[in-house]
Order: sequence, then C-alpha cells, then structure tokens
Amino acid sequence: MKRFTQIAGLSEARRLPRIGKIRLGTKVLSRAGKEIPKELEYFLLPEPGADEAPSVREAFARFRKAYGERPREIEVVLPHEEVSVFFPQRYKCYGASGLRCVGDGVTAERIGRAMGKEGEEAGEFFEVACPTPDECDFAHAHGCRPVGSLFVILPRVSLGGCFQIDVSGVNSILNVNSAIDHIRSVCGRVAGLVVRRGDEVFVPLILKRVPTSTQGGGRTSIHYPLALELRLDLEDLPRLRGGSALGGVSIPPGRTDLAETPHPNLQRTADPEPPAPSGESLVGTAAPAAFAVEKRSIERTT
Repeated sequence: MKRFTQIAGLSEARRLPRIGKIRLGTKVLSRAGKEIPKELEYFLLPEPGADEAPSVREAFARFRKAYGERPREIEVVLPHEEVSVFFPQRYKCYGASGLRCVGDGVTAERIGRAMGKEGEEAGEFFEVACPTPDECDFAHAHGCRPVGSLFVILPRVSLGGCFQIDVSGVNSILNVNSAIDHIRSVCGRVAGLVVRRGDEVFVPLILKRVPTSTQGGGRTSIHYPLALELRLDLEDLPRLRGGSALGGVSIPPGRTDLAETPHPNLQRTADPEPPAPSGESLVGTAAPAAFAVEKRSIERTT
C-alpha cells in the first residue's frame, strides 16, 4: 500500500505567523456623531482585551516597554526575500458588509451581490477585468484604493512571529518598495538583517513615519507615510553580507496563505475591515488573497 504523507494543495502551503497588527490610524467621532478615520503620526499597537491570549498581552507590554506609547520609529527585520510574501499589494474596494472587490490592475474578483447575483452566488467571488481605479466605473461609484500589507519582525518585542502593518497610501507603497530595492543592492539580501558588534546585536532597518507635505484640492496637508531606512556603518557591511543571527522564514514563493490554495475544501475569507481612506492612514486588512480562481465562496470573519 502507498504511504500517504502529504495532502495536495494543503501540505505545501505556508503562512507567516502573525502576532498582531500595528495601525497607522484610528477612528474618531465627527461633529455629527459618526465614526470617521483619522491618520496618526506614530505607530499604534492597540491594547489587547482581557480575553486575548497571554502571548498577545505580553507582546503589547514588551512593545510599550521598548518604544513607549507613540513611537515614530521601530526596528524591524524582514522575514523573507520574496516581496510578494512579506509585502503583498493589491487594489481593494469595501462596502458595509466587507470586501467587495480585489484586483491587481489586470484581473479582479468581485463579490456576486455587487454584480446583482442572488442566492448562493451573492456571497461568491467572480473574476472580472481590473482596469485600475482611475478607469473603473465600479471603483468610481464605490471607492477603491491600493493596499499593501507589510509583515515585519520586531526583535525587541518578539521573535515568535510577525506584526502586520497595512498601508493605503501610494507614497508609503512607493517608499517601501524603493527602499527594499536599495537595501538588496547594498546588502545583497533583505531578509534577517542583523549585525553583531562585539557582544551586542544591532538591527539596521528602521521603519518610520515621515512628515510629508502634500497638495490636493487647492490646499496643503501634512501626512505621515512609511519609510524604511537602512542605518548601517561601512565596517558592518562585510559582516552583514557574510551572514547574520537571523535567517529568512522558509516559505515557498507564491504560497503564503491557505486561502490562496485551490483546494476544494478550503474557503477564502473576506477581510473584516477596510483600511482608513484618509491620507496615508489605515485600519487593518486580512492576509493576502489571490486573484486567479473564477468563482469562490467566502466566509465573513470578525
């Protein structure tokens, strides 16, 4: 009898372990008493509830001890060499019930109820063309924006997993993508960058909020996009290229989440809440979703 040790479409799938989500924005009440998003100038790790796991509460306490309440800079380690694994990017459109459409500028998946479908098909996603928000009538009517989900390790907080930071601003996405290319050209890699100086270990990557003046609608505003900075001395470079105390998490390219797997018993889950639409701010989104399958059922998560 053949010995079965792997499940096709499942056993080879991997996902980055996630500890929590760091937010770049919050929600406040308007004068009319309605909740609206507000951009923050610092990184916010929300205080966990009493029912959260002890590991989550411990991570929060260590974050506060390391960085205080309102840090504008945090030391990070990237967990993988593939950008698509630790910084997936896509266009997203949300409605009151959650994710309505997600795409990559060529192809998208749109929920059936947004296409006038009823019954079981109302909760399924169907493949459609994605002409980008500027050229899409659905995007004009319902709102659509680029969203990037950055997964980073915070060595001063925990090595047990990643923190997710969602960005919905073009400047943040451009800044991070450009910095990744620069870091790779200097260091030869991007994952697991740490440097040993004698008995001390130094983390050379700094993720920070940068005040930036932008103009739009006839007025000037200050926003706080992300920037990823390499702080490295020349004498550290040979040691860094020769290896480090941390290595990249081993995840096969393109297989970062079970929800992407075309296994008949797996279902994709809709993102529970959209990124905040104002400026560079955000409220989190769920893990990466693929665009290739024509029709899938989803479950709403909370």
